[in-house]
Amino acid sequence: MKSEILPSSLALTGSDKFMLALEQHPRPQGAAGNTCHYILELDGIIDAETFKEHLLHDPWITYLSSLQLARKGRHLNQWIPTSPKSPIVRILENDTFFPLEISSLNLELGHPLLNFHLIQRSKGQSALVLSWHHLLMDGYGASLLLRHISGERCTLFEKRLKTPVNRRHFRSARKAKRYIDSSSRGNLASIDHAGPQQIHAVLGLVELNKEEGERMKKAAEKANARFGTGNFVLAIAAQIVRKHTPLINAGEDFWVPVPQDKRKKGAIGPVVGNQLSFLFYRIRDNKTENTEELVTDLDQQMLHQIKEHIPSSYGHLMNYLRRAGSKWYYRRLKGPKGASLTSFLLTHAPEHPTSLDRFFGLRILNAVNIPPNSPSPGLTVSLSTFGDRRHLILQTYDHILNEEQVKAFLTDFKNKLVQAE
Repeated sequence: MKSEILPSSLALTGSDKFMLALEQHPRPQGAAGNTCHYILELDGIIDAETFKEHLLHDPWITYLSSLQLARKGRHLNQWIPTSPKSPIVRILENDTFFPLEISSLNLELGHPLLNFHLIQRSKGQSALVLSWHHLLMDGYGASLLLRHISGERCTLFEKRLKTPVNRRHFRSARKAKRYIDSSSRGNLASIDHAGPQQIHAVLGLVELNKEEGERMKKAAEKANARFGTGNFVLAIAAQIVRKHTPLINAGEDFWVPVPQDKRKKGAIGPVVGNQLSFLFYRIRDNKTENTEELVTDLDQQMLHQIKEHIPSSYGHLMNYLRRAGSKWYYRRLKGPKGASLTSFLLTHAPEHPTSLDRFFGLRILNAVNIPPNSPSPGLTVSLSTFGDRRHLILQTYDHILNEEQVKAFLTDFKNKLVQAE
């Protein structure tokens, strides 16, 4: 592979700094809320030695494996490479779709931020799992990295990360903060975290096939969803969370931030850095039982935020706060009373790219993109799409829901999405 000139430092994005601020939240022992995964199911077996050798001679991979957080001035604001490091590649023999050894992986800052697992199946198939620290990149960046490993042209980093300082952007940032404060005012329902100091992650996954995906679209239309299925999914998720999880202030509203990718459609970069903004939804308790009313209300909230440019204003707020210390940043992005705002998390992972249909010459049978699950709020609902197949994923901890309760949650969630009897 041709040698590349890689930067001596990479600035954290505003979204990265937000993720770093979340690291300030105290985590119980066993909470692996900082690790993301991308799973590729393959029709055949990858030769492990060939794969390792390929990664070892890929300057992007050895560069990313060597990155560590560093200070610029008083605060942690950049990545710097240490001496190039060999990527970590582990080999397992396991027929479990997502083995516990990988799902419980906890990648800490100061250690290699990338891990690869090759899982050999008993029926002549295999899987590749890319795991990474959530500060390094987002789910779309991970799909770009896999495309790069497969030989596609992508862009690793932004050449210059600017943080304009002017009155217009400052007013815009203040506007976002005021919107967060006003939309989250008053008591909010939240996950009850009463439990032991040592906890264990629990993950469940169910699949919607092509026919079930079409039924979900029709159910969303029946609920008067005007902009695809996104707010319909959020409405159903809120109903299921309220039904199945232990809550504090159970009769109060939910407040849920939903991430949005800021890249242009079809972008080939950057790989490094979280490129996110958010839409913020107040899910009113008095509308939760009526799906049509709730979807209409969520659509109206979305339209209002787009009209008022809240996602871009929030981007300006995060960019300004790049210059701040993480603890101060964390306090600024909490609620008016200093409490954590988020009731639960909902994430729509980027669709698996159609160009990535083979990996190391093997046909990709399935792909799932799994986001991190922050210990606070401790419950993340996500959707990952591969072709005509959708995967509903629930991540939580055993002091909130056990494995059987997670299965019941996902079964109920799927049935309501596809309007099953």
